[in-house]
Amino acid sequence: MEQQTAKNYRYPGVTPFTTGQASIFFGREGDTNDFYRLIRREPLVVLYGKSGLGKSSLLNAGIIPRCQQEGEYSPLIIRFGAWTEQANETPLSISKKVITKGFEAPTLLDRLLPDDTSLWSCAKNRQLNAINRDQGGRPLLLFDQFEELFSYPDVEVAAFQQELSELLHTGIPLRFRRRLESIDATEEEEDQLEAGLNARIVFAIRSDRMHLLDRLKDYLPNVLRHTFELKALTKKDAKDAILLPAQAEGDFQTPPFDYTPAALSHLINYLEDPQDQRIEGILLQMLCEHYERRQVEAQGTTLLDLPQIGDPKQVVKKYYDEKIENLPTGEQTAARRLIEDGLVSEGEAMRLSLHESYILHEFGVQKKMLEDLVDSRLLRSEPFLRGGYTYELSHDRLVPPVLQARSQRREVEAQLKAAQQAKELEAARKRLRTLRGLLAIAILAFVAAGYFAWDANQKKAEAEIAKTEALEQSEEAKKQKDRAEKALEDYQRENAAKERIKFNNLESRAITILDVGGCPKELLEEMQDIAGIHPDSLLLKDKLSSLRNKNPNCR
Repeated sequence: MEQQTAKNYRYPGVTPFTTGQASIFFGREGDTNDFYRLIRREPLVVLYGKSGLGKSSLLNAGIIPRCQQEGEYSPLIIRFGAWTEQANETPLSISKKVITKGFEAPTLLDRLLPDDTSLWSCAKNRQLNAINRDQGGRPLLLFDQFEELFSYPDVEVAAFQQELSELLHTGIPLRFRRRLESIDATEEEEDQLEAGLNARIVFAIRSDRMHLLDRLKDYLPNVLRHTFELKALTKKDAKDAILLPAQAEGDFQTPPFDYTPAALSHLINYLEDPQDQRIEGILLQMLCEHYERRQVEAQGTTLLDLPQIGDPKQVVKKYYDEKIENLPTGEQTAARRLIEDGLVSEGEAMRLSLHESYILHEFGVQKKMLEDLVDSRLLRSEPFLRGGYTYELSHDRLVPPVLQARSQRREVEAQLKAAQQAKELEAARKRLRTLRGLLAIAILAFVAAGYFAWDANQKKAEAEIAKTEALEQSEEAKKQKDRAEKALEDYQRENAAKERIKFNNLESRAITILDVGGCPKELLEEMQDIAGIHPDSLLLKDKLSSLRNKNPNCR
């Protein structure tokens, strides 16, 4: 079992439980027992459930420790990651690396077919190495986030299922049996070769990706025969998940503590889903981690009552704000715009999902920032079937604080924009006053020129000079007037261009929401205001009408 780090907390927060945290993995005892029994009975089992319910935690802190305790299976976690065009690994190569790591010593198989690197050969070679080391245990391959497989090209998926089928259903492949007849093998080696692998396979996959498993039926026709659904916690299990870690003895950062019945009831009431009366573990762990760090560790409280629990909604909002503030200063604004403007719908309080290519292009964020947001569990990444990842908020309970933060940010931005516009307008007015003053001077000069012309009879020579000067001043005044009028036109044209850019940005965001079936009423109203006064009013109104026609509810 993994060793706990020196600074260990009783709740992992929004990260999955690790094998080293098995001692504080409460609330899933029944699921662990039932799922382990199913694994023992069936060679291939599908573990499925909604995203965020704790499939990875069940494998890491439930099944793997049980295997280590019983000694019957040797569990291996395998993750493919989503396919990209730059990917150098395949599902097969990734699986083989995990299976063979630490078990590379030569065996009888290397004498039989040294160039055979099939999945069966890798698993059998591991078994033979384990026998020689007296480290028994049948291979248990735990494919976590198995939906990632289907982002790879079809040829890679087909190769994987074909070799996995051989691993599950073949005692000794015929190619090895034929070679066995032509070499000298000891009786013990032959017995070890004949010993069945009896491998066990687990596919852990999201409920909404279960249909993808149909693509494996060519070689794994019974892939969906034995399934195990992981549901959210019952109220009783949720209470265990809250209370028992707090009361556990061990090398923890905080001393044992407890919750009063009133505090526990208040917390459960917030967490409980009104539809099915169940509780999602990720939100429970997020809140409990906050209370352990902020109340028990920071304040020294060992009995949490209602004042310490406070309003869980504010805890979730604080979690969002703190995760944003933990980003580098230069990334915080971009992260807020991505989450608040791109990943939550304008009209309905719902999460949106965007592909990474769109995010990187439209929001100007870096790939590293997306990874940081996923690591902080603000965002969740999902493999896209045509490559890469899509991103969305990690939990529905984050939507209200995100909407609140968006409203506050937009209010501040509106104030700053109004102040900037006022400043620009005042500067334009100042320039206009200056130009008007120059125009007045020019007019006075023109009048003076008339006076000099009237006096021409007395001082003809001087009058001719004065007339020339007056005409020059008149010409300069006209130029000043033209420049003033042009400056005013430039200002009006620049303002119209800014409004057009704003209209285009609103149009782009509206299209995104309309494409997923939403109705961006606030965006369309703001676009209507711009179109009503813009020089290109007819063109903008035509665009607006086209957008409204995409969703009859927006007309």
